[in-house]
Amino acid sequence: MRHKNVGILLAGGSGTRMQTECPKQFLPLAGKTLLQRTLETFLASPLIDEIGVVLPPDASRWINLSEWKTKITKPIKIIEGGTNRTYSSYHAFLAYCTDNEVKNLIYHDAARALLSLRDLENVMGALELHDGVVLGASVVDTIYELDDSGVIRRILERSHLWSAQTPQAFRITIFCQAFTLWKERGESSYSDDVSLVKAMLPDTHIFLLEAKDLNIKITTPTDMLVAASHVSKKS
Repeated sequence: MRHKNVGILLAGGSGTRMQTECPKQFLPLAGKTLLQRTLETFLASPLIDEIGVVLPPDASRWINLSEWKTKITKPIKIIEGGTNRTYSSYHAFLAYCTDNEVKNLIYHDAARALLSLRDLENVMGALELHDGVVLGASVVDTIYELDDSGVIRRILERSHLWSAQTPQAFRITIFCQAFTLWKERGESSYSDDVSLVKAMLPDTHIFLLEAKDLNIKITTPTDMLVAASHVSKKS
């Protein structure tokens, strides 16, 4: 019997690099917001049992929450985001750690609105074999490490380098241990959930799964154009 899978959609950011007043997760992409497209992928998977959506405190400025929730066909929790990525993840963890049920938390950035159903379900399948799983892509560019003055210090071997994406999925017991230590050690901020877990629990076995489909993070206006072209070609 498989563990319950809870999809956590991280949509609490401000998206300042998009240069729009509206946070990017609420921007339209071919007739649907980024958040809506991400949500539809999670709703489409029979492996996702529940969904938590992390939203900014002023989300009602951009969406009608009551109307929006009526269109969701799975149990859902609306979770208020934190002051940074790590606090938003922590708030989502708190929303689902109140019982003793063993479950998996599948964190996904709502700005990665092109996530395919195949990649999402591959992550959940791999999580049956590992403590944690992260979706990623191999690095194709040559990567330089610089010193503080901007001079190249060394050239990294790119065959060992991968670009982190989401979903990033863990059993909730792993998050329980990691966040307990995180609170004890001063609540530092981390760029993603894998970084948090590895900092707190360095021996955790986290498997990197190569993305099969385009899964860019839509951060700038140029990214939006790339995403729109991809959606147009698929339709």
